[in-house]
Amino acid sequence: MTVKVGTFVVVGRGDRKAGRRAGYALLPALAAVAALFMVLSPSAPGVRVEMRGERGSFGFLPASVSLRAGGALTFENSSRSTHTATCDGCPLDTGDVQPGQTRTLRFSRPGKFTVFCRYHRLSDREEMTVEVSG
Repeated sequence: MTVKVGTFVVVGRGDRKAGRRAGYALLPALAAVAALFMVLSPSAPGVRVEMRGERGSFGFLPASVSLRAGGALTFENSSRSTHTATCDGCPLDTGDVQPGQTRTLRFSRPGKFTVFCRYHRLSDREEMTVEVSG
């Protein structure tokens, strides 16, 4: 037995196919909610990036980030070395970030950029990828 109440379907024991159809009807709504979280999370206006490492194990964490245009990355130096976050292909640069300091870069135009440390890029491959969508 199936009873329709507003936009909901109440299914009795005798109509299993209708129950499956009602369950499948919820899938698009669940997918939309999941997509909303995926979109909001990386485009949050203040994604933190850790600058870390000592003697050969330097790096940015995370190593890649997706943002919307206008989004910002805040770089936090948690190591004992001086670092920079310099954008290859755009004019953004934090300058020197001393241990314990933070600096923020705001990405205003779409594109795929490489951000690197001027002191550790060649010797320690300290770089990350930033993908900015419009």
